[in-house]
Amino acid sequence: MKPSEADIAAEITAQVTARGAGKTICPSEVARAFGDDWRHLMPVVRGVGAPVAGRGEITLTQKGGPGGACANRTFRVERWAAAGQSGRMKTQSVDTSFGTLTLREDAGAIVALDWGRAPKADRSDLLTEAAAQLRAYDAGALENFDLPLDVRGSDLQRRVCDAMLAIPFGYTQTYGEIGKALNMPA
Repeated sequence: MKPSEADIAAEITAQVTARGAGKTICPSEVARAFGDDWRHLMPVVRGVGAPVAGRGEITLTQKGGPGGACANRTFRVERWAAAGQSGRMKTQSVDTSFGTLTLREDAGAIVALDWGRAPKADRSDLLTEAAAQLRAYDAGALENFDLPLDVRGSDLQRRVCDAMLAIPFGYTQTYGEIGKALNMPA
């Protein structure tokens, strides 16, 4: 019997929960849970991963960095929530002159800023303050953010984020310049 998308979403959630915070699973592990004839399920599993990530339950990664669900690519899913938490990051979307952005909060820190609108808006003091600061920045009334950040990712991703945070307001740097400063190929 072919599993439903709800069955696959439940299996993704069960596997990342069992694996624990900060650990990853591969979509093939999810597909294999439905029997020996699993390969044909791979596009469906990858497709189901995006809505689960959209709800903030997991983060999709590819080659250690941000990734997405696509029938032609591999990806791993990572559960960000710490043990004992609901397993869903809080989100709030903000309309700006450069597009709609979604703030993601987990464990009292901003963990992501994504393009697009979140399917559900949450309320928290941190998200309210982050949205206010983002709007003030967009209006030209704020140059520096004062928010708790939890930059997640590989060591390289965190180093790149630190370098980007060090760029003064009003200045720009290319990825090539950042790569050179970090002694890595562009």
